[in-house]
Amino acid sequence: MPIVVVLALAIPLTAQALFEPRRQAAPFTPPIFDRLLPERVPYAVILLAGHNSAYDGRPATDPNVERFSYVGLGAGGHPLPYGPRATHRSLTSSSHLLALQVEAVHRRTGRPIALVAQSEGVMVARTYLRDLPDSPVRALAMFSPLVRTGRTYYPPPDASTGWGLATGWVLRALFHVTTIGSAAPSTPDEPFIRSLLDEAPFYRYQTLCPVQGVRVIAFLPTVTAAEAPPGQLIHIPVVEVSAFHGKIIDRADATDDLTDFLAGEDVNRRRREFGLLQRLGAAWHAPALAIELNPVWRPTAPPGSPFTPSRFCGPVR
Repeated sequence: MPIVVVLALAIPLTAQALFEPRRQAAPFTPPIFDRLLPERVPYAVILLAGHNSAYDGRPATDPNVERFSYVGLGAGGHPLPYGPRATHRSLTSSSHLLALQVEAVHRRTGRPIALVAQSEGVMVARTYLRDLPDSPVRALAMFSPLVRTGRTYYPPPDASTGWGLATGWVLRALFHVTTIGSAAPSTPDEPFIRSLLDEAPFYRYQTLCPVQGVRVIAFLPTVTAAEAPPGQLIHIPVVEVSAFHGKIIDRADATDDLTDFLAGEDVNRRRREFGLLQRLGAAWHAPALAIELNPVWRPTAPPGSPFTPSRFCGPVR
């Protein structure tokens, strides 16, 4: 396998930037934004878009639905418009903004909160729920979560030693060439990507796990089967959809399943080919770096032997 392909698969957003470098903004068009919530849905809903998305500030049709803003709230407590560059911020800073917005929406509506997130938005939501376990959030729907993140590492550009030193510089060269002309060029060192690298043990082992006190579901495109390592157990309800990354949330069938989930129904739809694709894709995976080998990760390594299913959904340090 060519080394550049291995490097491009090091983290999912790398491949996205390489193959779609000039897109002005990643599309995010969930139908729930443009219609009224059914009466059977008890939540106020915050929609979190993904990497390189944008928001024009337009309010949702239902006052109980709101877009998350990567630049925060305005003076009136409404989410501010943002451009693609705003999504490059660290997951911790995005989580802080989400905390403010969750509290504002909860106070305004008096309802428990449901987070409906896609791609990077999933990682923001997971970070928020990790850091604020007693929040008003009672439901989380994850669309196209980054299931392969946290399996590799390269140090910051000012480092002279560390795992993945050469990998980092090859990626920086690739990004420099492929993002020429982009309005919001991504880099391998932008704060969002560094968040995934530096906090890899959490995102590697906890993304597809239950959250205490929160109903959780994942909508997984079948392309995820080729990315997810065999043996990665999924401990939450799943809807598996024949689609590419980021291409589920605007589908009518996914909207129906999302609405049923938000209304309290049990939704769980598996595809038989998912496991087969997982095993077939394993041969093309870049080798994962053992948590204990990287001194940056070692302090937060979960209990259990390296590369075993026992680490998934275990205790978080």
